[in-house]
Amino acid sequence: MGLRARIIAWGMVLGIWSATASVAGADEVRILRSDGAEVVGALTSFEDGVYVVQTPAGEIRIEAGKVAKLEMLDVSKTLGAEAGRPDATAGDPPPMRSQSDLSGGTLSLSGSRALGEMAVRHLIEGYALRNGASKPVWGQRDGGKDRTFVAQTGKDKVFSAEVRLRGTAGGVEDLISGAAEIAMLERPMTADEAKRVAGAGLGDPLQPDQETVVGPSAVMVLVHPSNPVKRLSMVQLADVFAGRIRNWNEIGGANRRIQVLVPHPGSALFDAVKSGLGKDLDIMPSARRLGSSLETADLAGADPAAIGLAHSDYRGNATALSLSSSCGLLHEPSEFEIASEAYPFGSRLVLYATNKASKQVKDFVAYARSSEAQRLLQEKGFVSLTPVLAAKGAVRFDRTSAAKMTGASSRFADVVGAFVENAARLSLTFRFNGQSGALDARALSDLDRLVAYEKSGALANRTLALVGYWNSTGDFTDDVNQSKARAVVVADALKLKGLNIERLFGFGPLLPVECDGLGGVNRNRRVEVWIE
Repeated sequence: MGLRARIIAWGMVLGIWSATASVAGADEVRILRSDGAEVVGALTSFEDGVYVVQTPAGEIRIEAGKVAKLEMLDVSKTLGAEAGRPDATAGDPPPMRSQSDLSGGTLSLSGSRALGEMAVRHLIEGYALRNGASKPVWGQRDGGKDRTFVAQTGKDKVFSAEVRLRGTAGGVEDLISGAAEIAMLERPMTADEAKRVAGAGLGDPLQPDQETVVGPSAVMVLVHPSNPVKRLSMVQLADVFAGRIRNWNEIGGANRRIQVLVPHPGSALFDAVKSGLGKDLDIMPSARRLGSSLETADLAGADPAAIGLAHSDYRGNATALSLSSSCGLLHEPSEFEIASEAYPFGSRLVLYATNKASKQVKDFVAYARSSEAQRLLQEKGFVSLTPVLAAKGAVRFDRTSAAKMTGASSRFADVVGAFVENAARLSLTFRFNGQSGALDARALSDLDRLVAYEKSGALANRTLALVGYWNSTGDFTDDVNQSKARAVVVADALKLKGLNIERLFGFGPLLPVECDGLGGVNRNRRVEVWIE
């Protein structure tokens, strides 16, 4: 994350933005300190939570905690590409014609702080600008708990949005009470939450017209770049956070006491790790609890002794560790692993509307699903839903080990091995709702993305293939048949959209993404897209 982006994000976290502050940084700033003093000058750096400002009187350093208000000056510099507006000098195509009337329109969203301050902020700006709005400005209210957005849509007319940063659970409550039209969650809504929404007469939030997956996400384990430890097992990770491993030299690092950084219990980030480890996540009493992934990334990137948990979009200068599971799976913290939802502690950034959604809400969530919005998020450094092609041979497959663990014949393992070596995998992974055979919300959107990918000419005379997988039930033949049936489900859905795929395979329990048990059953029941 660059200097300006870090400054903006920290300003949002601390709630110190002026209502006139722009969304993206100029070099000149005006800072009002908590003691009443005002500092104006050129912002030269922002490291370890300290603003360094060059003034006519010399260099002044101000801790973020002592800043009452921060305002970026020269707003005219901030309304270009970094704010989400196409930059005419960058060679981009002209803005798309307005698709929705924004005059006097409003949006209200509530939920995840991480989602609301980063991805959703870009989506709101992108939505406003692509529909003809101009001069976007962000502010804050209610002591920094809410963010406000205003953009000009015509003479004396504006489009506005309010983003309430109440946490994932708070977003659900605000959706039910009517305090927000859209809930922002760092994970899919639970069955109990969905039942409460439906019970309030607001429809089934798990249906495709009410659930919008903005993008994939995962919790990264971050350390300082100089740390020689580049990989941990799940057991080691649990032991580090519980304090059973206290020095880096116990796991191949320097002789340095480990400084543990953790999110607050009950946060979506904490729950994702707890679920992924498959047991209660014990936290040592001396662990430092932090309120945001941004703060964790900055501290882990500055402290050689630190280890912390942060969302994949907040790595900063820190390094993310590879993780290995008890059944021998190794996961690299790559964009492809996150996009394909293979990385442990994976989740989704999701927006939920109700069956009473206004036209403005429907237009906004339709934009959030669009390829245009996904390109915008990708440009801003997020892992998007845009298909990514892995290099041929990038997927590793041990034929001997696979046959031994699953009961597959050596001949079957050889066939799978030859396919994996000679084909390349696309990041689109079709998943299903629980134990049912119905495609989930992301999968339904991914159908259209795959059709668009094929029509784009990206295949270059190559062939698409669908490969189904299943968890290991003990009967290998049945597992293969079940996995092939899932591939047929996806093929039939694609055929209805005009894309006919004849190459269908069922690999059963081979190439799992998670050890069987806990979440492994549903995560392993999937259909992948390969290109031969």
